[in-house]
Amino acid sequence: MKSWKKNNIATLGFNDLWLRIIGIPLIGSILPFFLMDTKLLDTMLSYWICISISIVFTFFYWHIDRSIIMYIRRKYEPTDLKKRLITQSLVVIALT
Repeated sequence: MKSWKKNNIATLGFNDLWLRIIGIPLIGSILPFFLMDTKLLDTMLSYWICISISIVFTFFYWHIDRSIIMYIRRKYEPTDLKKRLITQSLVVIALT
């Protein structure tokens, strides 16, 4: 295993590869039904275009938020839980 993978696993506390492989397409496929008007999804072409765009956006948001969480976890000590969670929440909300 590469050293950056070991560092990421150590920072997060677990290997999130399968969570990303399953979670990104799943969330990207479900969100359009909650966020879009059903009239926009009348044809199969518009359905697949909408799902594809949603998966791409989900991928980028997921990895940006993951990077923020990993950076802040490395920056703050585990004993500064309240400060870390407040900072993490504000940064994630501000950037995404």
